[in-house]
This record gives sequence, C-alpha cells and structure tokens, in this order.
Amino acid sequence: MKKHIQYALAMLLVLLMACQKEPDVSCNSPTKEVDTSKKLIVGTWQWVYSKQYFRSSSRWVITNPKTDTIERSMTFNKNGQLLIYKNGLLKTETTYQFRKMSEWSLFPGDSARYIISWKYNNVVWRICNDSLYLPYQSFNNDVAKDEVWKKN
Repeated sequence: MKKHIQYALAMLLVLLMACQKEPDVSCNSPTKEVDTSKKLIVGTWQWVYSKQYFRSSSRWVITNPKTDTIERSMTFNKNGQLLIYKNGLLKTETTYQFRKMSEWSLFPGDSARYIISWKYNNVVWRICNDSLYLPYQSFNNDVAKDEVWKKN
C-alpha cells in the first residue's frame, strides 16, 4: 500500500511539473521592425501559453489552453481590424495599429520605440513568421504577463 501512495505522489509531481513547462515555440529571428511586423502579423494566431509573474510572491505561473481549458485566437486583418475569439466564439471586434510609444508614454527613451495597440492594450511585441510574443505589464496590479502565440 505504501508503494502505491509513493507511486501516486511521484506521478502527481510529474504532472505538476509538466503543467509548469513552457511549450517550445521557436523564433529564430524575431523582429520589432514596424514595416516587417505589419506584414507578418496579418493572419490568425492561436494562444500557446502565458507566463505570469506575481511580484508580491516572486512566483511564475504558466498557463496554457489545457490548464485553463480555454482556446483563444486572434485574427489580424490587413485593414487594421482585429477579431478576438474565445473557445471559437467572437468576443471582441476592434481595430489595431502600430504606434510610437511616445504617444502613450511620457518616458523620454520611448520616443523611438513602437507598440502595437488595440482596445485597452498597448504592447511592445516581438514577432517571427510563425510566433508572436506579447509582454504585458500592469502597474495597477501585481502581475506581469508574457503571452506566446503561434500562427495558424
């Protein structure tokens, strides 16, 4: 009986560690260059995982479609339209644009940087042909969150 409990605990530990792994989403030559990004972002993107950092506890939590039981996708169209889906249902229809960060931030060093902006979001991005990295920062809350998306 004791062996069964040890085996069950070992399996539980393996499962917990698997849930905390970052899925492999390769991006060999990321770009933040605006003209290239405008071309690469067009299409449908599937959420792969999020990595959240809780400042108060100094702890990272990794979630993905299996742990959250949520499928999320975003479709960026050439005309600036953005469609956001949750579990296959359209949740948000809005527009997006690439903007100078200085339009949003008063920090002098931000005048040469760009962000991608849509409804309630302003994000510095990194994009490849098949992957999109979105690091969100929240100063009102205790959380910083990185999202990784792959292109369909």
